[in-house]
Amino acid sequence: MVYVAVDAHVFDNLTGTSELLSVNPGFVLLALVLTGLIVAIVDTVRLRRADAAVRATARANVSHYPLPVHASRYPPRHAGSWVFGIVMLAAMTTIAVAILPEQVNSVAYLAGAESQDTFNPLPYGRACSKGGCHTVTEGYLSKSGADVTWDCQVPLGQPFTVRVPVWAWGTGRNLIYGDGTRSP
Repeated sequence: MVYVAVDAHVFDNLTGTSELLSVNPGFVLLALVLTGLIVAIVDTVRLRRADAAVRATARANVSHYPLPVHASRYPPRHAGSWVFGIVMLAAMTTIAVAILPEQVNSVAYLAGAESQDTFNPLPYGRACSKGGCHTVTEGYLSKSGADVTWDCQVPLGQPFTVRVPVWAWGTGRNLIYGDGTRSP
C-alpha cells in the first residue's frame, strides 16, 4: 500500500513505458498480498476442519522450545540471523535519520507551518551529479539573508516568493515555490 501511495505521486511526471514499468511492482505486491491472505485463510479453515486426532498428530510433529523465542536472547541460537537483524536495524535507522528532515518538512507543508521568504536570483551556476550537469540559480533569501541555490534556471533579477523548509538539513534543503510547487 505504501508503494502504491508513493508511486501515485510519480505518475504525474512519467509517460509511456516508464509509467507502465512503474505500475508493475504495485500490481505484483498487491497480488502477493492477496495470495498470502488466501493461503492463510484456506490453511486456517482446513486446519480447523481436520479431525482432533489429526490436529494432535500435527501438534506432536512440531518441535516446541520450552521457552518462547525472544529476539533479545543472548547468546543467540542462530548467530547469522542475529547479525542480519542487527545490520538491518542499523540500516533502517540510518535511512530514517537521512529522510527525517524531508518528512518533517512535508508535515510542516501540509500543516502550513513553513515560513515564506523572497528568493533573489543572482548568478547562474552548475550542479553536477551522476546523471550529469544542469544549470542552477544562486541567490539569497530576503528575510534571513541565507545564501541558497534554486535547482533550476530562473530569470535573474526577478525575485519570487518561496517556502522555506522548517528543517533545512540533509534531504530537507529544497525550497518550494510560494504556491506550493517544488522547483524542478
